[in-house]
Amino acid sequence: MNKVFFTKEILETNGFAVNCYSYVGWFFCCMFILISCSLFIGAAYGQPENESSFMHPLDSEDIVRYPAGVRTSVIRMIIKGIRVEDLRFDRPEDFSIFQDRATGVFLREGGGVIFKNAPAHFMANGQMGTWFFNMALNIDGIGTDAAELVAYLPGVSEVVCRQQNAENGIDGIPLMNKALSPFYVQSMRELDLSASAPVLPMQKHPFACFQSGAGGPFVYYRTLIER
Repeated sequence: MNKVFFTKEILETNGFAVNCYSYVGWFFCCMFILISCSLFIGAAYGQPENESSFMHPLDSEDIVRYPAGVRTSVIRMIIKGIRVEDLRFDRPEDFSIFQDRATGVFLREGGGVIFKNAPAHFMANGQMGTWFFNMALNIDGIGTDAAELVAYLPGVSEVVCRQQNAENGIDGIPLMNKALSPFYVQSMRELDLSASAPVLPMQKHPFACFQSGAGGPFVYYRTLIER
């Protein structure tokens, strides 16, 4: 049998000596090294202590990219001659046969955007979120006094809300003095465009996150068309 050539050394752990020069010692030394490496890798790549308070910036890209893609399609529709007031964001299955399909943002004949819900891990209740698109609110400091066309995602988690604001240079989460849900959940068909739109006091931020009243949901929004 060939000899195992190995530098003679003694590893002492908790008072127990292992002679790495012997065959039995060689086995225990290898096991010791493997366990040590496993513990080191686990410590280096382990999850943070408070996993719910951390979200990598790349994780939140979907709620940024999706409304940005909707905005691109909306602009193309407006260039083709569709008035912004006539845009419809109904799901394909909810689109009325009496409506002009060219006005449907989520129809192939219109904007061609695929209707999607927001992934569940962005939402406070752990379920998929629903986007709302309308011109119900006038964002303070953007455009004129007319309401902007905005995409709203109510019910995001506080972690997502804070992260989006931090990336936009906003400290904390602005609290609205009253619930705004009667406005941001309306459809374009339900809007009374002749009425004056309430102001959303977000200080010239085209996209950000706010809390809709004390104890209310956190609402992420992104402006699609400034007016």
